[in-house]
Amino acid sequence: MEPPARILLIEDEAPAAEVLSLMLEAAGYVVEMAVDGASGLARIEAGGVELVVLDVMLPGLDGLELCRRVRAAEGEVYLPIIMLTALSSDKQRQEGFAAGADDYVTKPVDFNELLARVQVWVRTRRRLAAAHEQLRREMAERQRAEEAAREAEVLRRAEQLYATLLSSVSHDLRTPLTSIKAAVTSLLDEGVDWRGGDRQTLLRTIDEETDRLTRFVARLLDLSRIEAGMLQPLRDWHDVEEILAGVVERLDPSGARVRLAVPDALPLARVDYVMVEQIVTNLLDNALKYSPATAPVDVTAGVARGQLCIEVADRGPGVAPSEAARIFDKFYRAAQGDGAPGTGLGLAIARGLAQAHGGDVTCAPRPEGGSLFAVRLPLEGTGQEPGTREQLAGVSSRR
Repeated sequence: MEPPARILLIEDEAPAAEVLSLMLEAAGYVVEMAVDGASGLARIEAGGVELVVLDVMLPGLDGLELCRRVRAAEGEVYLPIIMLTALSSDKQRQEGFAAGADDYVTKPVDFNELLARVQVWVRTRRRLAAAHEQLRREMAERQRAEEAAREAEVLRRAEQLYATLLSSVSHDLRTPLTSIKAAVTSLLDEGVDWRGGDRQTLLRTIDEETDRLTRFVARLLDLSRIEAGMLQPLRDWHDVEEILAGVVERLDPSGARVRLAVPDALPLARVDYVMVEQIVTNLLDNALKYSPATAPVDVTAGVARGQLCIEVADRGPGVAPSEAARIFDKFYRAAQGDGAPGTGLGLAIARGLAQAHGGDVTCAPRPEGGSLFAVRLPLEGTGQEPGTREQLAGVSSRR
């Protein structure tokens, strides 16, 4: 059984207030009284009231202003207000409704009419409160379900990443270790006289596979630092063409495969030299890996909308639209590149470094075939002009 409703009666005329209070209590309601608008508002703000019955003509804060303030500070559950008034004109009633009253009873009060209206509004208020509570419970349950689903998805992805990591690490560690082990075992075989070219071939295998293993471990460490937020760009003024030229010369020493195009007017950029070099290295290495040996790879740079733009365009098999968003995930390798060697970390590291720089790396298909990887980094300054390459050279010579 529901507890009796608590009604706040705000009436400054003591005899009328006493009579109304006794009648409402006789009908089974709990009645609290206030003699003016200010004390009535304070009691409403304290909470626990289910219905307000108030006189329009109150000392100080009148009934209309009290209604306005109650509605302005309305809580989650609606509070019905019945006005008592000796004024019966349509205009005065409209003012009451406009101020926020829900109903009115004219004075002298017909108790049966007042009781009927009180019953309706108490019932309405309790239905609203019940609906609100049901909605609150449903929203809480939905939130718990969504959180559980998110946790389950995070767990599923973590397990998937763990399985992928084990598979990738197992493969990418075992392959060079197997080659190293085979070469060392052969060299230690006293029954074989390793001389000349054969011995050098085995030693070269050990050297190359050790480098491969070192690169893989270094990439894992880079990725862990990126995800931990430990990498912060060390910005300074640098010649972007110098960075790109260094990467191109290292990855394509013969100059037969990579075409570098940088405009003369390209300004100096305040960037982290090592980070940008690593980003471009990863993208260019990826492009050379997936492009035919006879197909050129284009590297360009420019400035657009306050950003440094570096693009690496290959002529490889391209990336399927369904995989475009996933190729930057850790250990993910596109289906078109199944035959190419790699760890699936290069693009993830490139994007992580770019994002640590405040930029990003994107991939789009080229109209002529292949993929276009674009690096966009904000051209940040320190309140000084970046100057020119000649000015940078002059500064460098004075250091």
